[in-house]
Amino acid sequence: MKYFKTAVLWVLAAALCTVLTACGSGSSSSAEKKEEAESTESAESSEEDSASEELSSVISEAIQSAAGGDSSEEEKPLELVDSGWYRHNSSGDTEYVDFCGLIHNPNETLVAQFPKVRVTVKGGDGSILSSEEQTGSIIMPGDTVILCGMFSVPASDLTEEAQFLFDVDCSEFSSGTFIHEGARTTDFEITNTSERTADYNSTVTGEITSHYTEELDTVNLSYVMRKEGTIVYMQNTFLDNVKPEKTTAFEINSFDNWPEHDSIEFCAMSW
Repeated sequence: MKYFKTAVLWVLAAALCTVLTACGSGSSSSAEKKEEAESTESAESSEEDSASEELSSVISEAIQSAAGGDSSEEEKPLELVDSGWYRHNSSGDTEYVDFCGLIHNPNETLVAQFPKVRVTVKGGDGSILSSEEQTGSIIMPGDTVILCGMFSVPASDLTEEAQFLFDVDCSEFSSGTFIHEGARTTDFEITNTSERTADYNSTVTGEITSHYTEELDTVNLSYVMRKEGTIVYMQNTFLDNVKPEKTTAFEINSFDNWPEHDSIEFCAMSW
């Protein structure tokens, strides 16, 4: 993918040079005829406009080609599969809250670029106490990812009447990837996981193997803990330079006493 992106940039540069050369030639010819008639100046202006439109068209086609070509599929909005939040121990007058959303891309050919999960906290009277969002990288067609984030609010605001409302959004879909690598969550195998519990210093360990064909600069590895199906805790970390078919050990530290849970669920995505 890295070499492909480089090739695309060379194609764009070549196209730019070609069209600008044509513009320069047209400008030179027009300059010679400027004294003959005013209509010639108008013709040159039209020629330059045409060349500019041609350049825009070439660049647009190259970008679309790099992103995987055209697609006639009608965009379907992202789906919020599940969500959860975890309230940390209070730090003075401030509460820190982790949140997460499991987001599914129902499209068959369209990649969701920069998906967002948003949480809005309302008080018992309906007033907005806090609003925060977390933006991800991509969600491949038919794939489901976990996005985790954090926000803070005054401790006095988080009463029993507080409501947590979740939503997902994505305004950019394409038929391929351009900035991020096109790895799916199923391209990652997570094995040998374990939980090591200590007082305010617990860790989740395991091993991850990427079956994607290229090295990935960064991978976002997340997990959620559940109690009878409900998400009660979430955490994530980032792994750098994940090579294909190489197994790498990981350790995710937590400075909380985990809530009671009966299962743990992992998700890795290209970042």
